[in-house]
Amino acid sequence: MKAKIASRAHVTGSRYATIALLLIMGCGQEVTPNPADTPAASDDDDDDECIPIAEAEPLPATASAYADLCEPYVGVTPTVDCGDGVAVPIYVDGVEVFDEPASCDNPDFKGSCPVGSRVGREQGVAVDGSAMSDVVWAWFCRSQGPESLETGIASVQMIGGECSSCHQSDPFIHTPWIDQARLPDDPSQPVLPEVAGPESPYWVVGGADWDRRTVHIEGNGCVSCHRAPDPSRILAYSGEDVNDFMPPPDPGSLTTDHAEIAVCYAAGPNQTEGCEWVSPPDPYCENADSSDDDTTDTGNDTDDDDNEACPDDFDPTEPCTNGDKCFLDGTWWVCENGTWTAY
Repeated sequence: MKAKIASRAHVTGSRYATIALLLIMGCGQEVTPNPADTPAASDDDDDDECIPIAEAEPLPATASAYADLCEPYVGVTPTVDCGDGVAVPIYVDGVEVFDEPASCDNPDFKGSCPVGSRVGREQGVAVDGSAMSDVVWAWFCRSQGPESLETGIASVQMIGGECSSCHQSDPFIHTPWIDQARLPDDPSQPVLPEVAGPESPYWVVGGADWDRRTVHIEGNGCVSCHRAPDPSRILAYSGEDVNDFMPPPDPGSLTTDHAEIAVCYAAGPNQTEGCEWVSPPDPYCENADSSDDDTTDTGNDTDDDDNEACPDDFDPTEPCTNGDKCFLDGTWWVCENGTWTAY
């Protein structure tokens, strides 16, 4: 999401760092704020209370208003200074270079090798100035080159809108390129936090009815460490093969498991034996009585009938309703912002 939130952030740094992304991740045990802090929650002080979908606040029209909506959950939106970030190094045959090469050892998800991108992280801070141990902010200043800077292109963005259609596993997308940026005080860790897990909380404030499901196959190695995103999304843009770097200890050892996940996404769980949709834990439920359940109902668990073949008269050039999707000749068609997008 863009717009007014940019006025809250101080964006500086190298001439190449012209776009900053703010990624939010709440990774503690409590995924809801104190009920007294938000009208969306029940007056009951029980931590197990869920937020009824009918009472949940919707996404506001502007990014600054959205930051205000998020504040009780993740604290104060931090100031971003690109110059404080850790540079994503670019290597060619193991040697770091400082001018953008035509190819490099670990290109980004677009297949390019931008010099000057920076990434940083910081702990969340509540409105009263106290530290929020269960909130981590990660920000990313993407290199766009001097041409973009000369035209004044700069924006600050947060995970929102249709972003979760690609950020399925959790807000942070790890690739060999971004993970080259390591914490200065602990080089064993990438700057971008590694916090994803099969049951780690991941929900969108204001997105009570959003579909954040991923497929799950019991015993599949790809879902033993984290949720499995759709293989046809991010990495498909650059032609990167996830089996070249996953799993980290032994790349390529889960090729068969990954293929099973890809087949399930392509055909749909209702057409794939042993595969099912699962949703990450979140605080939303259909009604207040649902708080007695161990797992709240997010409203995302739509029937498998919703993921059927496109109708015979399907025309991807026609307007559509956001969230609609269907399968045609090996391609998923998803309605985003009123138009059909192929995946």
